[in-house]
Amino acid sequence: MEICPACGTMLLYELPDMGRPSRFYCPTCPYVCYIESGVKIKRRQHLVRKDIEPVISPDDTKYAQTTEVIMENNEGQQERRSKLWSIT
Repeated sequence: MEICPACGTMLLYELPDMGRPSRFYCPTCPYVCYIESGVKIKRRQHLVRKDIEPVISPDDTKYAQTTEVIMENNEGQQERRSKLWSIT
């Protein structure tokens, strides 16, 4: 992905036409970047998904802070509960 150096908009690709080489151009300003004929544009790049490592282990929840929360139950009555402080 190429970005226009003049205005920061993503450049669009234009195929070669009537002897004019292929080029990247900006749709919002007059910036044009011609592509040399020896340059090959890759269509796809296969990405590898990394394994997700847990940030907080179950052992960390033993020492986590708790707070008291007032909640309404189904009958509209308020009740107090102790809730584990969590980052979401």
